[in-house]
Amino acid sequence: NYQNANKFLIDALKYAEFSKSKLLSLQVTTTLARNYLNLDDTKKAIELANEGLRLSEELSNEKEKPSLYEILNQAY
Repeated sequence: NYQNANKFLIDALKYAEFSKSKLLSLQVTTTLARNYLNLDDTKKAIELANEGLRLSEELSNEKEKPSLYEILNQAY
């Protein structure tokens, strides 16, 4: 279920940040934002989607942007 997934995703995000892998942080942030949306926590989903967009710009990575914009669209 989404609550259990959240626990693992939060740990994965901590690992990504610890490893200083911005790409992994971006990927986990995107997945975590979607998971929060599925848990109806739109505030956290929006926060994480915006963080994902910031990372995406920083990395010049376009791959995650459609998913992040979709999350924002659904959240609003």
